Amino acid sequence: MAGAFQGLAERLSRFLSRHRLPSFLFTAVALVLVADAVRRALSDSDAGADALTWAALALMAYAVVAVLFLQRRAPDNVRLVTAWFIGLSPALYGMTATIVGSPLVVMWIGVVVAIGLVGWVALRGA
Repeated sequence: MAGAFQGLAERLSRFLSRHRLPSFLFTAVALVLVADAVRRALSDSDAGADALTWAALALMAYAVVAVLFLQRRAPDNVRLVTAWFIGLSPALYGMTATIVGSPLVVMWIGVVVAIGLVGWVALRGA
């Protein structure tokens, strides 16, 4: 099972390396569309910043550090795909926090950070 996952990660990393701009554009558009769908699905309630909001923001900051760290230290054959998917995590943290009651701005911060990280990874490469 681990060998199959390793092979998939290597193939996906090669694909992302060959098609950086289309992959980035697809990822950015998909993140914005999913965030907009989450926004429309949620009611316009008065959400307040609570511990979960701050935890989500801290995890977003940690994702930035993790991507910077992995750009230099992950194995060459899976470096790009690993950094790419960790770069997506701030959007997921923001969406999760918003779904359970944090303000919508937390989700949009996560989406912007994720697009920035994925763009940086696509630009810098492995």
